[in-house]
Amino acid sequence: MRILLTKKNIFLAVGALLLAGISFSVNYSQLEPEQPTLNLPEEIKDEGFRLIQKASENYFFHEYPEANENYHKAIAIFEARNDFRQVGIIHESIGDVYLITNNIPEAEREYLTAVTSHEKAQFPLGKAQAFKKIGDMYVDLKQGETGANWYMQALAEVNSEPASLILAQIEESLGRYYWALKEKSKAIEFITAAQKTFGNIGHQMGTEHMSHILDILHEKSSELHPHAMRSRKLSDNKL
Repeated sequence: MRILLTKKNIFLAVGALLLAGISFSVNYSQLEPEQPTLNLPEEIKDEGFRLIQKASENYFFHEYPEANENYHKAIAIFEARNDFRQVGIIHESIGDVYLITNNIPEAEREYLTAVTSHEKAQFPLGKAQAFKKIGDMYVDLKQGETGANWYMQALAEVNSEPASLILAQIEESLGRYYWALKEKSKAIEFITAAQKTFGNIGHQMGTEHMSHILDILHEKSSELHPHAMRSRKLSDNKL
């Protein structure tokens, strides 16, 4: 009789535990927070910027025709809004696509179209950036004199504007061009100007880098800065 009671107690205990487990599961599911929804930034919700994002992804995956197609769709949207500053930026991106595929004439045409759009937007920094991209392109093609002429056009757009990163980069590019030609005085002139501009915008790394280049140009006995001989083509080409 005692054994039967013991078994009965065991069954009751197990049943109670199972009920408690089921109750906990139900209560836990009620307390579990809802899965968060993906909140995209406002610009991605916009159809024009979404197309730009898609084109950037196409570019990353080397899908260049698809990238250009999406960029042109985005241009149509921003032109309808009279947002010519954004139109100019997109034309620069299309120029980059042509550049990486070695279609130099089309790349130049797109960069110049960007200049026209930035002019409509009264955006001199954009014009300077587009001109500088043409200059970079020709310098990389070992056509330094042509590249320098485009740099000078870029400089003319922003030389009388407040200090900016694009101005510093143009001055640095001209300094490097004359440095390569061993025209030390002109190289020093433009690198010094770049150093001042970097300082005016609070760009410490740029300022220090120009100081190291000037040390080399003045033949001071300082160690060569590890980035002093970096490529003329800057990767942080932002306005």
